[in-house]
Formats: sequence, C-alpha cells, structure tokens
Amino acid sequence: MLDDITIIGFRGLDGLHLQGTSKYNLIVGPNNSGKSSLLESLFLHCSPLSFKVSLALISFRSGDIKGSQHSIFEQLGWFFTKKPDASDTPDIRTESVWKDIRRKTNLSIRYEADGEILEKLFPVKITQPVRQSQSEGIRIGTIYFSFCSDKQEEITQQYGFFTDHFEIPPPKIKTDINALLLGSHIHRDNDVGIKEYDSSVKRGYDKKCLELMQKIDPDIEDISILLTADGTPQLFVSHKKLGRTPLGNFGDGIKRMYLIAASMTACEGGVFFIDELENAIHSEALRTLADWISQAAEELDVQIFATTHSLECIDALLGSNLSESDKLSLFKLRFKNDRLSCKMIAGNMLKDIRYELGQDVRW
Repeated sequence: MLDDITIIGFRGLDGLHLQGTSKYNLIVGPNNSGKSSLLESLFLHCSPLSFKVSLALISFRSGDIKGSQHSIFEQLGWFFTKKPDASDTPDIRTESVWKDIRRKTNLSIRYEADGEILEKLFPVKITQPVRQSQSEGIRIGTIYFSFCSDKQEEITQQYGFFTDHFEIPPPKIKTDINALLLGSHIHRDNDVGIKEYDSSVKRGYDKKCLELMQKIDPDIEDISILLTADGTPQLFVSHKKLGRTPLGNFGDGIKRMYLIAASMTACEGGVFFIDELENAIHSEALRTLADWISQAAEELDVQIFATTHSLECIDALLGSNLSESDKLSLFKLRFKNDRLSCKMIAGNMLKDIRYELGQDVRW
C-alpha cells in the first residue's frame, strides 16, 4: 500500500505529509483545502515519466484538453505551487513507500522562449533566448520528469513544447503502480462505462459489477456493449420493464455506481482514486456501495483514496466492515495559521468519535 507520503510543490500542497494509510482512505476537509489535489498528486506519483497522466490531470479539472501546444503547456504550469519564470525551474516532489520500497518522483517545468513571444502566449513575462527545433518552431518550454526508488536508479525524461509541435518520447519505464483517478462528474460523459466494462470482462469481474447494480434496481438483467444506428459502441442495460436501454438513460446514481465498480477492476493490485465518492448517489445506496467496495478491494487487492463532503457517506462507511481499524483511515485536511495540516483518525477511533461523542469529523 501507499504510505508515508510527502508532497511538495503540487498546487496548494507544499509540505503535506500522510502516514498511517489503510486499505481504504477517506479524505475530508473544507472547500479548497486540497482534497482533489491530493488525489491528483498521488495519481501522478503512481505513473512516473508518464506524459499521458499529466494530460489526464488537465482534463480531470477542465473536462477538456485544448489542442494548442502553448495552451496545454500553460495548463501544466498550474500544477506547480510556485509559478515558473525565466529565472527559476520550480518542481513537484513526491515521496512514498509502496510495498516496503521507498520511491521518489519529480516533475519540473521551464519556459524557454523569448519574452516577446511568450508575452502573447502567457500572462507571464519571460526573458530567455529563442531556441529552435529542426522544424523551425520556437521552443515554448520543457517538462522534466524523474523517478527513483530503493530498487531503481534515477531515470529522467523530458518533453519539449514548440509553437508548431510536441516532442514526446515514449516512456522509459512502464507504470509500476496500477492506478486510476475517477472524477466527480465523469458519469455524465456520453460514452460512460465502455472502457470500464471491457476491463471488468477481461478480469472476470463483470458479473459482480452487475450484482451491485441489481441490488439497487432488481429489474436490471444484464449489461453489454452494442452498436448504435451510426455504428458507435454504447453500453446497454437489459431491463425487465424498460427493455434494452442505453446506460446513459438511467439516473446519475446508477451510472456512477457502475462506473466506480467497473473501474476498480482496472486497478487490480494497485490504487483507485475517487473524487467525491458520494456524488449523485442516494444515502441509502451508499451503504450498499460501501459493502461492495469493501469486498472488491480485498478480492482485487486495491487500495482506495476517496474524498467526500458528506457525513452520510462517512456514516455509510462506518456501518460497513471498513470501520475496522486496519481497513479504514480518515485524513482531515485543514488550514491552521495559514498552513495546511493533516490529521489521521483510524477506523475504531473514528467510530467512537462519530457514534459515542456525536462529533462531525469532516471539519
């Protein structure tokens, strides 16, 4: 499991330390305290040297990736607590222990075009000399990745951004921690569930995902991928009353629960990050989902980090067997004297605080 985590320089997280993680980790705190940023930074940490993951984090916030090179480079610059300029190369450093192996990742960024060019591209003044590639495009800047661990010497990789192209070499190593980040509103996408369904079938877990759906709606008989009239693949639900109906026609709660369940299979042996676990899911269904997640996490060997704003969500988790001290940890983020702090509460203590003392553990 990921544990003993330190994050420096990612968005508003600068010097955050988490220790005492469990199989299931719940992140709470006020708005803008860094809950989503924590998930993003760990997702990036699980996939060293992966530019694809960096792009995924852009879409995680904005829902879309703008195609121009300078626009993407600008959005990547907002990952950093300290904004880059010509005189400095800020970086993001993350350390953790994964399966008893200490690992370190680093991401840094540098503007490299001249001030006149970049003044038109970014709201930042830069005074670096113009550097050109073979295609005569002006180099806007460079992203640098590095990764090392107790069993891996440092590996570095860089990605160049030019006014007319990218320089994105293939990763030098494969992602060593199988990880997935699920956004709070991803269930609203039109093609929801297709990749996740495919993953569940490949791992022989599709029937158990179906069983979760049937606990919410007993009239659901099956789920499959069919082609629409224009040949586009889409996920369909066989329903006793509605017939064969696109999953997109069902409520957000059903779609999100299925997406969470099927996505877990893609994280087998790794880590699953869920932003706003309770989003779109009724309080009565949260307990059902918590019980299902608990069993699936054991069978698939998946560690979970999830954010929530909901006290009902916390109570649902405490009502399941996740409340055992060795399975559940709650991390409370809050600002104290203008500095972000993190307090860990283990499952048994969390249960006492919530049920014996009646305290709201979110703040």
